[in-house]
Amino acid sequence: MSTEIEIGDIVRSYDFPDTLGLKNEFYVVGEVIDIMEYEGCLRYVIRADRRVWNGYPTLQGVTGPFYVPVNGTKTTLGGVCHGVEKVSDTELLAESLMITCGKCSLKMPTDQAHYHSGLQVWLGDNCCWDERLVSTK
Repeated sequence: MSTEIEIGDIVRSYDFPDTLGLKNEFYVVGEVIDIMEYEGCLRYVIRADRRVWNGYPTLQGVTGPFYVPVNGTKTTLGGVCHGVEKVSDTELLAESLMITCGKCSLKMPTDQAHYHSGLQVWLGDNCCWDERLVSTK
């Protein structure tokens, strides 16, 4: 599989480099709809359809488009951007069917959880969902 990213590819764009230990905590997933010069460098233009914030899927902040520096772009501190990677169809399907419980951090299929809009987290039906939450969701 080619690692070169092109218009039409589905990608995951990480907010922080993996050297900080936050790589899987903050990112968006979406389609590259353009590659253009923006704010002084070449960028992927990503129309996101999902976002993970602080390790949890969220419905907030999936706006955009996101303008992300193209992999290989030099940073002002001497590093190189490398925070965008292609997502395979298998990964995308598996990711779309799984959530992380916002209370106990267990991973589970989406059909075994509820999204609590007041708390802005997913809660697992079998681990942390309580019927008393129904009136506050």
